[in-house]
Amino acid sequence: MRILRVYNNNIVATKTVDDREAIAQGAGIGFGKKPGDLLDQKKVDKYYYILSEHQNKFRELFEETSIEYFQLAEKIIEKAKSDLQADLSNQIVLGLSDHIHFAVQREREGIRLPNLMLDEIRTLYQEEFQIALWSLDLINETMEVKLPLDEAGYIALHIVNASMGIEAESTSNILMFTKGVLDVIRSSYNITLDVNSLDTSRLLTHLKFLAYRIFSKEQLKMNVVEGMYELLVSKDKKLKSCIDEIDVFIMSAFDYQISPQERVYLMIHILRVL
Repeated sequence: MRILRVYNNNIVATKTVDDREAIAQGAGIGFGKKPGDLLDQKKVDKYYYILSEHQNKFRELFEETSIEYFQLAEKIIEKAKSDLQADLSNQIVLGLSDHIHFAVQREREGIRLPNLMLDEIRTLYQEEFQIALWSLDLINETMEVKLPLDEAGYIALHIVNASMGIEAESTSNILMFTKGVLDVIRSSYNITLDVNSLDTSRLLTHLKFLAYRIFSKEQLKMNVVEGMYELLVSKDKKLKSCIDEIDVFIMSAFDYQISPQERVYLMIHILRVL
């Protein structure tokens, strides 16, 4: 295997024996090398195989970013794979390394980027958020910075996207959907939801998967006992106006009309929380 391009002393571009373009990482593999030289494969710690549509982004990132950020991303990815017992999309290394790089850069320049969805991320994706907290400690210790808690939310989202195999836009929509519905419930009943309670956890899980079905255009198949809607409404006078407001929010924000079955199941969860 020959070197196609030298990014720095530790990262080079090469082509594998099966003619796939890859980035090779290893201590000193690029030192004193030039394009056309043989790659010392014994020194290679890691290969990154690049999808064609991401090649330019990878090249730019490897040119501009220190190897420490890729090593941090690798440790976080391995931690996530182990804790979640899940495969993660290989492309996470690109987005996560880039995010860590700029998060550290922003912190050193005194620039803070508030995470407006932090509470929702922490509640909806508890396992991923715990991994992100561990990651924050790792980054702070390695790079000698003190990143704010907001960054744990962003890191958690990278892990969520990679583990679910969905685009970042879908995760963002799920968070916006959940936050919007919760805001309606809080406003309708003038309450503060206990995110640590089992019933609130069930409501959040229901909202997360309802949102996922909406954005993946998956039709809901469930049966509802005849007259269940009227029975639930009779239990709480505010429930109908609350569910109507939720219906209006979902339609206006996501152009989706929730079905009678979805209304009933959502009402059941709301009553349990109350």
